[in-house]
Amino acid sequence: MKRLYLILIISLICASSDAQKKFFYNSAAEYSFIKQTDSTDKTSKKRMENFSLYMGDNSSFFVSNNRINLDTLLQNANFSDIAMLKTLPKASSNKRILKKEDVQKLSIYNEFYDKTYHYNDAIDLKWKILNVHDSLNRMKLRKAETQFRGRKYIAWYTDEIPASAGPYKFSGLPGLIVKLQDTKNEIEYSMISFRHFKKNKTLTLAYDQNGPSVSKNEYRATEESFYSNPIPYMEEQGAFFSEETKRIIKQKFKNKKKQNSNPIELKDDDL
Repeated sequence: MKRLYLILIISLICASSDAQKKFFYNSAAEYSFIKQTDSTDKTSKKRMENFSLYMGDNSSFFVSNNRINLDTLLQNANFSDIAMLKTLPKASSNKRILKKEDVQKLSIYNEFYDKTYHYNDAIDLKWKILNVHDSLNRMKLRKAETQFRGRKYIAWYTDEIPASAGPYKFSGLPGLIVKLQDTKNEIEYSMISFRHFKKNKTLTLAYDQNGPSVSKNEYRATEESFYSNPIPYMEEQGAFFSEETKRIIKQKFKNKKKQNSNPIELKDDDL
């Protein structure tokens, strides 16, 4: 397994150095993420890692903090510093969500082993804004509701931050989403900080944006296939394992899939 770890680190370093693009932003919101990972077990609800939403003049980028930290470390990785490489943060999600205001579709990027797949996702949220108000840290909030792929959500947003954006794939309200929760109490995003900068800041997107572009259905099939048996994907990238190591890897992914049986999106659409 140590060999597998080093192969993965090396491949990630190569990938990050081969494909980097700058993303310019002038504000950033950080969200805590709470999720019930097993739909049949309410005790499986736990706080996941934090996620951040980086917002530019006409675009936004949503990603887990551990993933961004990993990308930053890999940009300056030193092969001789193995001890440092072993401290790399573990991301619960490699998914990146890029939204441009002048485009109706989101660009979704995700890695399976060290190969990035990309698909476009059309989002058409129908918000119902309610005459219900609240406040948080002197910030005025207003309530809204929507349906999204098998779940009903309640959102609290503020027009004091005039950004029509929010966590994950949610946007379209006349202000930034501060809190978002499904009515089953299984998914919850809560903003824990917001920063606005006088000058644009730069985020280096260290992943292959030129990876295979597939349809949403093809992406779903690839995701299912990878987590059912990741070995062919790893071997395709040059990895080699003994039969015992293969067995361990398959079991690890099987357990991981079982422990995460409650996706945010329960359906592919809202029709």
